[in-house]
Amino acid sequence: MDRNPPAEFYHRYTGWKFGTCFKCERTSQVTTIGELTVGSVAVQLAACLACTWKLERLHHDARATSLHTGTAAAFAVAYASARRELAA
Repeated sequence: MDRNPPAEFYHRYTGWKFGTCFKCERTSQVTTIGELTVGSVAVQLAACLACTWKLERLHHDARATSLHTGTAAAFAVAYASARRELAA
């Protein structure tokens, strides 16, 4: 999977608006990518284009590794590797 999002990637998500990315904390165009719920309080998670792409890559790479080896341990290794990359 490429490191840079393809041109059509932006259109996969709807509701792009000006806001703050939960990952990089930059203020730019963001889209809602999920929700964090604790008890009865839910908070929408929004990410910018670059961080949304990184999260998709993390998911893709970890899932591919897990499916290839068929083990939860392999998934954990791939996930940890992708998390280190995201932190950089």
